[in-house]
Amino acid sequence: MDRGRQRRILILLTAAALCLIMARVAWGGRRDDAGSLSLWYVGGDCPGAVMDALAARCLGETGLLLETRVFADEASMGLAFEEEKPDLVFCSAARAARFEERESLDAAEDALPLPETLRETWAEIGSSFFPIGGRLPLLLVNTALVTETHESLEALLEAAGDTPFLTSHDWAELLYTAMSAAGKQMMGDPAADVKSKVYRALWNELAGAAFRGGLVTSDAPADYARQGLIPCAVVSSAEIAGLTDRNIYVRPLPLPTGAAAQYPAEPMGFALPEGADTEAAASFLRWLYAGRMAGETAVAAGLIPITEAADARTGLETALIGLSRSGLVRWDAPDAVFYRNRESCEAYLEDALSMLE
Repeated sequence: MDRGRQRRILILLTAAALCLIMARVAWGGRRDDAGSLSLWYVGGDCPGAVMDALAARCLGETGLLLETRVFADEASMGLAFEEEKPDLVFCSAARAARFEERESLDAAEDALPLPETLRETWAEIGSSFFPIGGRLPLLLVNTALVTETHESLEALLEAAGDTPFLTSHDWAELLYTAMSAAGKQMMGDPAADVKSKVYRALWNELAGAAFRGGLVTSDAPADYARQGLIPCAVVSSAEIAGLTDRNIYVRPLPLPTGAAAQYPAEPMGFALPEGADTEAAASFLRWLYAGRMAGETAVAAGLIPITEAADARTGLETALIGLSRSGLVRWDAPDAVFYRNRESCEAYLEDALSMLE
């Protein structure tokens, strides 16, 4: 090799090394300038892989480090709050409203593309709570076992004959969705709700299916349907995040005959607890909503996206994005009485139905 060529190669290698050093310096400086943001969430509200992917993407594109911490349940997060507070909490709007009641929420810059219909449900949306999507119950159908479409809730429950046909642990959510579509408020207090003629009719349908043996309460309804043990399951959309089974048809819940085509959804997003680093949080939120990241994260977490998301690739994504674009979703206010009573209502319904099964 002649000396001229050696010299040219040496110059190119030196230039490449300098570029690499400069890139590392620029990257390191950008990360230091961007800082960090602590983010807490309950595992059941978002898959860890989805939150980890969001944090990695944020670091790579902005240099902002999201320090995530996952909790087993809301109670354990509450205990941790007694010692320290994060900058962000990923949770439901109902949970964020309880934060506001007990302490207070901080506020960040309001410059995000959130629908006005969503802002109207709660004054804190867009300043202290930033939703990316909503969760709601969906119907899973194992197409190897069922071919009927069941266009109404009555038809679905009538199909539950003397063998296990429909399973769930979200009976309260099913009744709430059906009542809302029928234009009736469900309190989540059976003693009060039973005064409604519509509620009594829906409950009798459920009870009849349970008595015949077609209704089964289980802790893992999605798994029962996926494995072909029970043909249909009612599950929260967030519980089946990432579902890719090709033999499982995912669709909105069939509604009562004559009911309006609308589906109440519980907003999920990021809350700013008091004392949060609002400047860093605002930077994160502007990045999140700038493109499709908010919508894509919502779909990955099993939520109906509020903002635009990429094209659907699975049956679950098709259902979520389809609902988002349908105009049939009603965003629930976080102070809805049902959400306060949901857990006790579900426990009551499960006990009552189990005695009939």
